[in-house]
Amino acid sequence: NGVNSAVFTGIVRTALRTAAGGSDTGEMNVVPGDTLVVSYEEQARGSILVDATKRATFMVHVGQPATLTSTEVLNPGQTIYITVVDADLGLTAATVLDAYVVVTTSKDFEQERVPLFETGYNTNVFTGKLLTCTRCSSVTCPDMCFTSPWANCDQPVNCPSEVEGLSNDGILYVEKGNIITSTYVERMPEATLSAFSHVARVGSLEIIPSDYMVGGDRLNIIVLDNDLNKDPTVVETVDVRVATLKVNE
Repeated sequence: NGVNSAVFTGIVRTALRTAAGGSDTGEMNVVPGDTLVVSYEEQARGSILVDATKRATFMVHVGQPATLTSTEVLNPGQTIYITVVDADLGLTAATVLDAYVVVTTSKDFEQERVPLFETGYNTNVFTGKLLTCTRCSSVTCPDMCFTSPWANCDQPVNCPSEVEGLSNDGILYVEKGNIITSTYVERMPEATLSAFSHVARVGSLEIIPSDYMVGGDRLNIIVLDNDLNKDPTVVETVDVRVATLKVNE
């Protein structure tokens, strides 16, 4: 880096290619998940002796894209289960401590930070869960819990969900039809992943004309169902079965 500085620097470029590269080209072909080993052995000038104690070795990991999934559809008051698969997250103890997702709701500005825990040694699978609650009664929600201990069903239910809940208190206030977004920020390669959960609400089916039609006319079918809108960022489709009283049609 300069006259008599004793500091030497170099650059090796990498390229995302599956084919093997040539040696001593200044460029290495890599794929996600590869490990690059960099080593340097110090020797006295003119010496040919090998001394392993003077060898420095470093390992550089090529990042792998992560995946994020969450419970797709839940009833108000049920638990959201979240899974992140990220091979880069378990590389060091420091990164594991910073493993979390942020969960928000379309209802208001409440948000919950949900910690993730690895399912086992070096599995690269991290899971977390978040309780939800809603305004409910034993009449409208007979299968839910309404008194402690919540461990009997693993979730509290009755809360004033028509108002915004307190952020980062471990419970998300939800109502039917809400879209819940789980967001995970991946460090390597840098990316922001999102998964969507839908709080179930009864859908509807409408056909036009509803009673009579002339042969050759079109039958218009309208389905309104928030639970089928799995990804709010894309246009999705749904299949509807139309049958007649005729045999095998």
